[in-house]
Amino acid sequence: MVKRVGSSVLWFVSIGWGMNLLAAFAGLPELPGLVGAAALATFVGVDPLHLFWAPRVIADRRNMQERVATATVVQTRI
Repeated sequence: MVKRVGSSVLWFVSIGWGMNLLAAFAGLPELPGLVGAAALATFVGVDPLHLFWAPRVIADRRNMQERVATATVVQTRI
């Protein structure tokens, strides 16, 4: 969850900064840039299509397969 919140904040800052920079040079209003940045950051954070974040069930299943698939070597000394 921390990754989602952190990435949403970074997306909001980067897109908002870029859109405000573009608005300053083009003489456009700044509000659409902030609204677009908030919408994109919300989409990245919520991720309804699971494009950025795997569902928890799949991630847990993947971790279990890694744990089962790894073999451990036990060394014995004689």
